[in-house]
Amino acid sequence: MKNKIAKIFILFATILYIGAIFYLVFNLTSEYKNGDINSKERFDYCVLNLKKGIDGKESTSREFNRKINQAIGNLNDFSFIELFEDGKSIYKYQINDYSENNDSKLIKTYSNSFRVNDSNYFLKANIYKLKPGSIFHYLLVSFLVILIVTIICCILIIYYNHKSNDEILTQKILNSDSEEEFTQVPQLEKEMQSQENKENINNESETKIEIIEEENSVTNDVKEELENLEENKEKSEKIEIIDENINLTEDLEPVNLEVNPEGLFSPETGIGWEEYLLTRLNSELNRAISSEQDLSLFELYIGKLDKDTLTYKSICDYLVKTFQFRDLIFEYKENKIVAIRINMNIDDAIKFADDIYKEIKELLKDSFATCNIGITSRSIRIISGERLLKEADQALNHSLELNDSPIIGFRADSEKFRRFLEGR
Repeated sequence: MKNKIAKIFILFATILYIGAIFYLVFNLTSEYKNGDINSKERFDYCVLNLKKGIDGKESTSREFNRKINQAIGNLNDFSFIELFEDGKSIYKYQINDYSENNDSKLIKTYSNSFRVNDSNYFLKANIYKLKPGSIFHYLLVSFLVILIVTIICCILIIYYNHKSNDEILTQKILNSDSEEEFTQVPQLEKEMQSQENKENINNESETKIEIIEEENSVTNDVKEELENLEENKEKSEKIEIIDENINLTEDLEPVNLEVNPEGLFSPETGIGWEEYLLTRLNSELNRAISSEQDLSLFELYIGKLDKDTLTYKSICDYLVKTFQFRDLIFEYKENKIVAIRINMNIDDAIKFADDIYKEIKELLKDSFATCNIGITSRSIRIISGERLLKEADQALNHSLELNDSPIIGFRADSEKFRRFLEGR
């Protein structure tokens, strides 16, 4: 039984080791493959924000520098960035003295010039294709899994070695006691045996025969009891094996294979196919849960407008620039678009949706089309993608029912959810 438990644990530990290494390699490879697209979208988003944020104030003013920092966003995406105004450097960020010269395959260099309020601006940036923060995160998760499994293995090895040593020591003590009982004979008993006569010898032979018969009967009873114990032990081991097999097979579920469309993005709208939505949403939810981040889901409905129009395509292009990543925006049902926003709570999502609504209404000013937005967020909950999408559907449907509320957010009661988990 011990050997079987040890084999099962070894198999389980091996699977965890391989899974941790596969998790590290797969995530790093995937992020590096998408590095060119993500870095280009990040740079375009930065340029777009700078055009909107710069309003012509003096480059030395504190408000002007604050707006530049706000427009650029998270500096962890850059190894180097510098902004020039009419040939003069007004903003510069670099990690070290060598970050300006791009000699790494993990960094992509971009530059762009634009004009705002009679001033010429030039932006140069080195953006990570594979961010150091991502490398650290994936390495940390894999290291913790391997460390925990290794610690458990060491504890089990120490426990079984200690237990086996105790059993060996106990067996040695029992063997030494039995040898002393059979080797020590009192001196008085030897003297009495030398003085016995033939009659006593005959009587002793009869008594010896009776004792041997009694001992044989006792040993037979002991053998029968031992055989019964062994049979019961074999039965219990069989029962345990059957129970373990049942437990191992209870959690198995059939895998449903679906045929996905060709390519990652729809050629008609330029955003992701609906068939990829739930897969990507569940993946991002798992990442958000593991890193204890929030995640918001936006569901937009563009009514009275066909997908094949230029206006609809312009709306999709605007959303790609706004949400930064094209692979987080998907087609959904008829005239609906679903977008995922990482590390954003419901309050920030509502403010963000208000800006999106204003821009889309500006794009729809020459048509009779309408725009409604439904929002929901994870809010510390361990939740599935299907449930989160259903909440966004309910928020959007409620927005369509209320003519004066184009934006509706679904707010979950996080305290009630926490009490529910503690009660379980």
